[in-house]
Amino acid sequence: MQPRKHSCQIARTSNARTANARKSSVSSRTRIVSVRAAAVRNRRSVGNADRTLWNEFRSGALKPRFFVSGAEMPDGPHLAKPDICLYGSVDDAMFHDFQDKLNKVPEGRPVVVELMTFGGDADVGRRIALEVRLARKRTGQDFFFLGKTVVYSSGVTIMAAFPRANRYLTRDTVLLIHGRRMDKHIHFTGSLSTSIQIAKDMLAQLEIGVRLEREGFVELIAGSDVGEEEIFRLAETSWYLSAEEALSRGLIAGIL
Repeated sequence: MQPRKHSCQIARTSNARTANARKSSVSSRTRIVSVRAAAVRNRRSVGNADRTLWNEFRSGALKPRFFVSGAEMPDGPHLAKPDICLYGSVDDAMFHDFQDKLNKVPEGRPVVVELMTFGGDADVGRRIALEVRLARKRTGQDFFFLGKTVVYSSGVTIMAAFPRANRYLTRDTVLLIHGRRMDKHIHFTGSLSTSIQIAKDMLAQLEIGVRLEREGFVELIAGSDVGEEEIFRLAETSWYLSAEEALSRGLIAGIL
């Protein structure tokens, strides 16, 4: 009788396992059906969203968006077709060229200023930067900066006049940031009191130059992770930055 009892136990165990396997199979099929149903609902939702976007685009309610190295720019094609192209030394000729082209810029859309320069007159750079700020305020238009290949010295002063979110560089661009330089010989002649006054005048020029320089650096680094003390220190010699480095430090919005 013992072997027969053992045989019954084995049969019951086998039946239990079969029942569990069937339950597991039904549960798996239920999960698969649920996943497929969710996928269908998701596809329908995406399809409806796509149709909505397409209808908005056709009606003109939705404008296309363009991205440059992850940064979104309204009306992106303007980056490829700058309104004002400046090339060469930052001097009187560049200033007059900038003014002539600025007066011809159409209203009601973003303005892109392209610049390639090895530097030049610091005060002319400040004047062009001033005109950019005044034009932004006067017209209400968005001004975008596009630096190409090299933007050195006073060229960076011009770039600083554009909001950080509106600054772009081509991938090959190198920036050079440094403080104002002077190469000047002073000749003292006459009375000592006259010589003292000449020295005071020269010192006043130097102090004003340093103040203006620091104001420009503060404007340049606004919104970036570059601190004032850091840029003051680096600018005492020469700070070269690639486009990638400028982007990583938050000095520009994107790379073209």
